[in-house]
Amino acid sequence: MIIIACKYDPSRPVIQRAVASARKFLPNEKILVVDSDSDDKSYFNDVIAMGAEIADIKNKNYDTAAYWYGYKNNRNEKFFFCMHDSSYFVATPPKELYDTPVTTFMKWKNQNPHTWDMCIGPEIEWGRQQLAQTSVPFLHTGFNMVFGPIFFVQSHILQQLEELGFDKVTVENKVPGVGGSERLWGIAFAAVGHRDFPVLTPWISDHRAHEYKEGKT
Repeated sequence: MIIIACKYDPSRPVIQRAVASARKFLPNEKILVVDSDSDDKSYFNDVIAMGAEIADIKNKNYDTAAYWYGYKNNRNEKFFFCMHDSSYFVATPPKELYDTPVTTFMKWKNQNPHTWDMCIGPEIEWGRQQLAQTSVPFLHTGFNMVFGPIFFVQSHILQQLEELGFDKVTVENKVPGVGGSERLWGIAFAAVGHRDFPVLTPWISDHRAHEYKEGKT
């Protein structure tokens, strides 16, 4: 299943590309677009025409909430591609990908992905406060940042994270929320035994791909 978080901007209509690419390269997969309380919802008809479903839930908590909504309402699915509307498929993922519990999108070219590198302070304290609601221990190091956060994950991993209360993490803004959540997803995956991941860049890209580096995160 493919979950796409979308805050629609008619001046930059990227969601159509995201859904079209998913339908092209994974024609049999269910596609769920979770709308992030967009002011303009004129894109609905376009993506429905491509076979996607819309969750018009007035989501105000960014991609993390969209992914949890998609998972909790589709627990029978075996895996999830969790994506932004700006990301899109460029090739068909190989069968081997589905045997990998967690696969993340990319890493920055000049960033240590194992720490809170490039965070200016608020993200760290925000992350500590968010994890205090859960059974996921806070880490300063020893985890891989999940850029985006954009990732492929097997359903049982999300079930484990839900059991640890990680679904209580609430993202309300880009800073510290979204930036912090990239680290929190990495910390959460580490908490269930997944610290090193292959990356999705051979099959998924986005508008900032020039800033990323291929290889293991």
